[in-house]
Amino acid sequence: DIDEFPKAELLENEKEVLGVYVSGHPLEEDMNLWKSRTDVISTDFEAESEGGECKVVEGKKYNAGGIITEIKTIITKKGQPMAFITLEDMIGNMEVVVFPNVYAQYRDVITEGAKIFVSGNASVDASTGEAKLLADKIASFADVPKKLWIRYADEASYNNGRETLKQKLAQEMLSPEGTDQVVVYCEAEKQMHNWSLDERTKVTARMLEELKIMLGAGNVEVT
Repeated sequence: DIDEFPKAELLENEKEVLGVYVSGHPLEEDMNLWKSRTDVISTDFEAESEGGECKVVEGKKYNAGGIITEIKTIITKKGQPMAFITLEDMIGNMEVVVFPNVYAQYRDVITEGAKIFVSGNASVDASTGEAKLLADKIASFADVPKKLWIRYADEASYNNGRETLKQKLAQEMLSPEGTDQVVVYCEAEKQMHNWSLDERTKVTARMLEELKIMLGAGNVEVT
């Protein structure tokens, strides 16, 4: 038998070969995290009609998130690098402008294919109604502290499975980068268990795939 590609690799191959995602979208696994940390989507930066206006307001601060699909870097007259980023979310694309001072601070995060959150002010072109986001802060999805939510049917199921769950998460718990909290919810008792600071982990795509196989896709979420 031929093993299937991991979902992330399959989507990457589809985009590279076909130019579009066919079997899903890379942001699907991060949907709850994306929704909880953004207040705009890409279409908010587009003019609603020819000669119309976009939804974002000139100079107002917004938080966006998505995948970097293209990076154009230029050198300013002062000899400093800056970048124009195409950021893709679940809806479409938007342009993010990264001026030299911000680019110098976050250049290691700005790589093609990276999932990032961007905060900054909107810049609206009065002649077209289109807008861009002028970045002032950028963070990788992986660097944002998260909550890993795991649901069990009841306390007995949780007690029986806790050690197995802990073993599954153990390697990432030893990571110095472990900043993500584990929260277990027992549905029958409506009881929530917040794991200790010593049991914080580092959520990865592979970890989520394995947990969903072990516990069921509907019982594992990240926010």
